[in-house]
Amino acid sequence: MLFSARVTGGTLGTTEVGGTTDHAQWLHLDEVARLPRVGLVDAALSAWGAARPR
Repeated sequence: MLFSARVTGGTLGTTEVGGTTDHAQWLHLDEVARLPRVGLVDAALSAWGAARPR
């Protein structure tokens, strides 16, 4: 399940120990292309872009 969200404040930068996420962080969408990621991320971004009102 994927959700759309808007950051309104605060900080996020969690390193999980023994969990399923090794690091969680807010970042700008233009930074995603430079990161190693699973194919689901690209599919989700493509679907999100197609669903956005223009």
